[in-house]
Amino acid sequence: QRQMCIRDRVLGRVALARGDLATAERHLLQVTGDSVAETNAFLLRAEIDIRRERPALALEKLAAAERLIAERGMSRPRDLSFLQGDALARLGRHAEAEKAFEREIADHPRNRQAYARLAIVYGLLHRTYGDVDRLLARMFEVDRSAASAEIAAQTMENLGDKATARRWRERARKLARTAG
Repeated sequence: QRQMCIRDRVLGRVALARGDLATAERHLLQVTGDSVAETNAFLLRAEIDIRRERPALALEKLAAAERLIAERGMSRPRDLSFLQGDALARLGRHAEAEKAFEREIADHPRNRQAYARLAIVYGLLHRTYGDVDRLLARMFEVDRSAASAEIAAQTMENLGDKATARRWRERARKLARTAG
């Protein structure tokens, strides 16, 4: 049964990556009996709901995942707080989204996408470019890579700060040259 559970979880993730939400959902409904797999299935089902523009339903699944984690004494998996932040932001609950992304960063400091999404929430909360740049510098301190610098550049560019984006992009180029 454990092998079937793992198989369905993997097939669900593959279908989700391909954008086949219905197939992903079918596989994830088969996942039972293993705490980690069940938790991951809740997270994947929440991601499906977010992609289907149903953030309130996603939050329900994430709350169920939190209950399962608490009941079984498990640690918080990567992306639990990230998905909560994403769903909350889509509902316009930006202050709560900020807290969720900060929790994801505290629990999983190498999750670059949590920093990038938090930067967007900062923009929605009318935080300054300086606040966003300091947030991205925190990300870079944890992961001093060309990929992190490029994410910072893209984020600053998307928020409209072209000068800071150029500075981050130059840092990314320098790191890529030294790594290659």
